Amino acid sequence: LHEASGGWFWWGAKGAAPFKQLWKLMWNRFTQVHKLHNLIWVYTADPASHHDWYPGDDLVDIVGADVYEPAGSTMVGTWEAFRAKYDGKKLIALSETGGIIVPDAMRVEKTMWSWFNTWDVTQYNITAQAIRTVYNDPSVLTLDALPDWRAEVDR
Repeated sequence: LHEASGGWFWWGAKGAAPFKQLWKLMWNRFTQVHKLHNLIWVYTADPASHHDWYPGDDLVDIVGADVYEPAGSTMVGTWEAFRAKYDGKKLIALSETGGIIVPDAMRVEKTMWSWFNTWDVTQYNITAQAIRTVYNDPSVLTLDALPDWRAEVDR
């Protein structure tokens, strides 16, 4: 149910109250009825102007920003707004972005998003070299660097 406060998707078209009602309905259905406790609930919004859309700390695991700024931007303003509102309570993610992140710039600005999702490599002219630079940066954890949790479970 991402970007609900934008109003361009059906789940946000009727406002904050119906959106939160739908979120709670889904959360209850999945966790209480179907006993799905391995889900991660990610809420995306603008924390400065759409705080009334937030479903609540008990129903959200991660807060995310969908930010489209020019290539190389650290999105420090958005980071600071999220950190001021959620730091210590929720992981903060760059849940959707146009340009690929620049780890060196993010270290300087201290905008260390818990994870990032680059939306469109062609529209933002993201080169193969830029992708290699990001995924080879020591501060970026990639799938190949994760432990084999399935092997851990089998022990």
